[in-house]
Amino acid sequence: FDALDQSLRRLGTDYVDLYQAHAPDKDTPIEETLRAFEDLVRSGRVRYVGYSNFDHHPPLDRRVIAIQKSRGWDTMVSSQPRFSLLDRHIEKDHLPFCRRAGLGLIVYSPLAQGVLTNKYAGGAKPEGSRATSKFAHFLTAEKALTPENVAAAERFAAWVAANGLPGPARVALAWVLRHAEVSSAIIGATSIAQLEENAKAVDLKLDAAQARGA
Repeated sequence: FDALDQSLRRLGTDYVDLYQAHAPDKDTPIEETLRAFEDLVRSGRVRYVGYSNFDHHPPLDRRVIAIQKSRGWDTMVSSQPRFSLLDRHIEKDHLPFCRRAGLGLIVYSPLAQGVLTNKYAGGAKPEGSRATSKFAHFLTAEKALTPENVAAAERFAAWVAANGLPGPARVALAWVLRHAEVSSAIIGATSIAQLEENAKAVDLKLDAAQARGA
């Protein structure tokens, strides 16, 4: 509660629209976390609640919703999992669950931390890329920058060019956004030009054949 109050003061607002649990806390009973979330909603400081990375902890993702419903509490409205053409682990179980439960997906790493832009083709590590920054360890920790993924990104870029589509980044983002369950995709632009290029993905509509081909 203290941390949220400090955030509200820094933001200069009385409430936040969405407050999410970043990941399950192994040292805290989930019921305690959910009760705290409910108290924050009841206090008016939080409008809606959600969770992130709970897709890695089945059946906890389902149990959370069941607990909230059984106690008449506000249920999670969002889930923030990792999702991209190179990481589709949520398709089998978590995505269908979110569809049934009415949770909107706020996906992160839709470009697999930049790998799908094909900037790492041939094993390159361009200056200014994540691979040369203090965050390089995320590329390996989340198994984004692997020889297999680099090769897949190279094939994807070639397919994009052969089909006359705009750059691989825009197509990869459009593929993610094409899923009805996805409310938004979190991008990590490092320049205005990159941000503007990524934003164009909203206007790119892939047809069924292109989506399958990707």
